[in-house]
Amino acid sequence: KYYKATHIVDSYKNDAGQTVYFNNPKGIFVNDADKENFLFVCDNGNKAIVVYNSKFEHVRTIPAPKSPLLSASSFFPSAIAVDKYGRIFVIADGIFEGIIVLSSNGDFTGYIGTQKTSYTIIDIIWRKFQTDEQRAQQTKQISVPYNNLTVDADGFVYATVSFEGDEYKALRADQLKTIKSKAADYSPVKKLNATGHEIMKRNGFFDPSGEVDVFYADEVSQITDVALGPQGMWTILDYKRSRLFTYDQQGNLIFAFGDGGKVGKGGEL
Repeated sequence: KYYKATHIVDSYKNDAGQTVYFNNPKGIFVNDADKENFLFVCDNGNKAIVVYNSKFEHVRTIPAPKSPLLSASSFFPSAIAVDKYGRIFVIADGIFEGIIVLSSNGDFTGYIGTQKTSYTIIDIIWRKFQTDEQRAQQTKQISVPYNNLTVDADGFVYATVSFEGDEYKALRADQLKTIKSKAADYSPVKKLNATGHEIMKRNGFFDPSGEVDVFYADEVSQITDVALGPQGMWTILDYKRSRLFTYDQQGNLIFAFGDGGKVGKGGEL
């Protein structure tokens, strides 16, 4: 209750009985199955998902899934969520097809929630002057990978994405427009059903995506995480401003708090 460490988990046993230590572990998730809590850990560097019980005993290891639609060599899990049916939703570094969905046994079943892409005005004008051959040789626009996710009691997935970097400047402009239009395509947070369709209610004055008092694309919120609260409320984290925004089920802003702070001469905030 004093927020002091009670357990440290840093390793597990492989099939050969050898101790394997975490290699760049990232996302974690705790779910309740059969009245027992299980801890899922994304062991990013070892390309595996490791599962522990409530006593922090190693239960099983889910290796990179085998599928022609997913290369095992590129499976670097970074965020994970598990629904009440045992379905496992995984975000992996460098995977642009959407959120990876695994069965409770760890078998690959598909992707959901693929992001839309966007072009700048310059891209559009340039393509008008290109030949068919040049268009074919041009690098395709790829969607932006999600950066975090969670799942609610009904199995709906909340996922976030951040359009940071020069290559996503056009998407930031689309996110800026989304604040008032409340169109879901370029919103940095989505609520997905089991088939990957966006179903979030956006009935507030603005899109529930963080800061709304912005005028330029580079000022939009950089959303990096989402968490669920009581009575259907949910909260997103704006990394750019170190602020938290909490919304209700209808997409109305309930409250916001936090700040990056400024360091004074004496080192105090």
